[in-house]
Amino acid sequence: PLAFYAVDLWEHVPATLLTTTAVLLVVSASAAGDVRRFALAGLLLGLAIGMREELYAMLPGGLVALAWVPRGRRLRAAAAAAAGIALALLPHLALAWSHTGLPGRVGVARLLGFA
Repeated sequence: PLAFYAVDLWEHVPATLLTTTAVLLVVSASAAGDVRRFALAGLLLGLAIGMREELYAMLPGGLVALAWVPRGRRLRAAAAAAAGIALALLPHLALAWSHTGLPGRVGVARLLGFA
């Protein structure tokens, strides 16, 4: 599917790029406990979720990755990733809420007459 969507102007390829980069940042940051990389990974994942809401399914994987972060830095890494996700998603959710009165996919479905 990626080859097909690569020539189409859809959000699949950018969302895949952002998610893959976020996963690589989390993997590289886990052993060292680099909080900045967790923040950047959260921001990238938040942007990807803004494009494709099914990428919320990546969040449990991020929690599992925290097991490899040194104990003293786990909470800071989790907070940095959560802040990055919130920084990217809050404007998206606020826009959806202002247009539909509901956040996310439910609001879009109602706007289009499906709910």
